[in-house]
Amino acid sequence: AEKTMPLPSAPAPNAPAAPGMPPSGVYQEFREVKADSCPTRSAGQPFPSDMTPLLMTHREGKTFTNLHSNDPRAPGIMTGGPMNDYELTPGTVMKHAITHLCQPYRIERTMTLVSVTGDTLRTREVTRHIGGTAGCAHANLPSNCTTDVETTWKLARKSCDAACDATMIGREPQTIDAAPRLNVKCTCP
Repeated sequence: AEKTMPLPSAPAPNAPAAPGMPPSGVYQEFREVKADSCPTRSAGQPFPSDMTPLLMTHREGKTFTNLHSNDPRAPGIMTGGPMNDYELTPGTVMKHAITHLCQPYRIERTMTLVSVTGDTLRTREVTRHIGGTAGCAHANLPSNCTTDVETTWKLARKSCDAACDATMIGREPQTIDAAPRLNVKCTCP
């Protein structure tokens, strides 16, 4: 339950890869908006990094975790949704659609795992806002546009070995500062 100190910067794409699969722990999330045709026009703009707990579980020889998608909403502000039970195998594609906000508007997210190492995950996420929001309760949502975000999760503090399943003890931490505390139970083979 110790504080996790933030990393000074995102790892370079050509940094040496740590061998193996990633352990459970606190990861620092770095985002780069590659393209944005929405009103935010945030491609190339800086976004703050976040500290994110990633808890790994295992089934049938594969590793899974819950990731959060990234969709720029305003300068420096990201929104998104959960991509639960995400398989950590390079090339894995997970799709999620939000259709309940109003008809015929929908948000389609496609997240692809670009790479995974012993301390880093990289994803590429394309979010499409399809249809208009005129007459909707959520008329301020972007429409008929696309964002493309590359996210790097870099291990900042390990909680459990990579072979172990991790579960949260108590409630998930409320991140009041940039150094969250994480208390997990490790179940190892």
